[in-house]
Amino acid sequence: MNIKEYFFNRQCDVCGTLLDDEMWHNDTDSLRDVAAESGWQHLGGRDYCPDCWSIDDDDNIATNDGRRYDGDTHERIRDGISIDELGEKTQQQVRAILAIEKMRTWFDALPPEEQASFAKEFPEFVTYEKEG
Repeated sequence: MNIKEYFFNRQCDVCGTLLDDEMWHNDTDSLRDVAAESGWQHLGGRDYCPDCWSIDDDDNIATNDGRRYDGDTHERIRDGISIDELGEKTQQQVRAILAIEKMRTWFDALPPEEQASFAKEFPEFVTYEKEG
């Protein structure tokens, strides 16, 4: 009988380093614990090894891919302003804009035939004009 097992590891989104290339974990909870104990950060949906992030002069987290996160809340800082400093309605608007940006990045990466299929089903999404 064949048995299929899944194991987990964490890879840095900046440099590609694995958390531990010799020890794979059979559940995400133990992986998360080992990553935290090893100095890894999970910020904004991205994983950072200890070599790819640091604490800046303002006690915020600076990553090697140019992003900054609030040191307390781990919310992404844009243009020097933490999202927590904004009002609730503005926070909702910023989060909606970020979701749209992610969706457009995903859409732009699709092959042309899949873009066309998606555009037929959701024409309101693809009505923006591409820059460039």
